Amino acid sequence: MRKAAIYVAAISLAVIGVGLALVLSGVGGKRASVGPDSSGRANTSATAHIDAGQVETIGSELSSPDPVTFAQALDPQVAAGVAASGQRPLPEGSTVTIDRASATIVGSVATALATVTAAGGHASQWDLLFTLQNGRWALIAADPQ
Repeated sequence: MRKAAIYVAAISLAVIGVGLALVLSGVGGKRASVGPDSSGRANTSATAHIDAGQVETIGSELSSPDPVTFAQALDPQVAAGVAASGQRPLPEGSTVTIDRASATIVGSVATALATVTAAGGHASQWDLLFTLQNGRWALIAADPQ
């Protein structure tokens, strides 16, 4: 069972790495919205704006000390990994403020910058990677700059 979990984690990380590399390299991407359009698909219009309400909700969920609330902002596979390992992709007890102006979308993958403020007050910049899940953006990776 542990080997299967490690195998799934390795494949997930490889997929995330390829997605992040494509997004960061700008292959086919435009500066765009992190909000889905009315059909639930990623909005790749260069003039689109990020859905401020959804960004606020995701930031609030990622800042929550409650594991169930925190998991609502995560991709289901990432949430399962967090539940199994107890290790969050962001520091526990931190406040996450997503910079909606930094959002970039390529297909159903998006990146955004966030300021993550630790419980002690130290703030740092993080790259966040999202995927569109049922019309809602879900975190799949977070990496400090």
